[in-house]
Amino acid sequence: MVDHLQYSLKKNSDEMFLNDQSVHWEIKKLFPVEFNAAEAGIQKIESEFNLSVQKNELILLTYHLINVKEGGHAVQDSMKMSELISGIINIIQLDTGIILDEKTFNYSRFVSHLRYLFIRHFNNTEIDRAELDPELLAMMISRYPQVYKTVEKIVHYIRERANWDLQADEQVYLVLHIWRVTHRQEEN
Repeated sequence: MVDHLQYSLKKNSDEMFLNDQSVHWEIKKLFPVEFNAAEAGIQKIESEFNLSVQKNELILLTYHLINVKEGGHAVQDSMKMSELISGIINIIQLDTGIILDEKTFNYSRFVSHLRYLFIRHFNNTEIDRAELDPELLAMMISRYPQVYKTVEKIVHYIRERANWDLQADEQVYLVLHIWRVTHRQEEN
């Protein structure tokens, strides 16, 4: 991260400015703690060294903080993770017609579930899992058919974007989380 900051300051002194703000909103919503910490850090650097840091450095510094928090995986993995999570949220919102409220506990819990799902995948660490009773997934499909259709779209999306197939137990968890994040939001 120190190397990154040094490079950022060098770019500033050389007046090299990049202007890609396309992921600003996503990162701010998906990783608010890290985003706010990066923002505070940049403000401190700007006031301490009396300079102006490029706006896109906020996103890059946020990715570095995510990496530190999540165990130091590659910045590319963090970028891929945010792209995948954002895509999943878009699928849910389009399928249900509900704009998810990112300030709710259920939304935070859902995004956290997705983050750890992807971190385990990127780190090739599988959790010890007992074999899923096939009837459990069948029951979830029967009980929540619309939510499961959304999960099927997510499974396809992840397969296409990350070349990874979600296991049946991961699909069950997705059904539960998606039902919770959409239905409990409607109740509030």
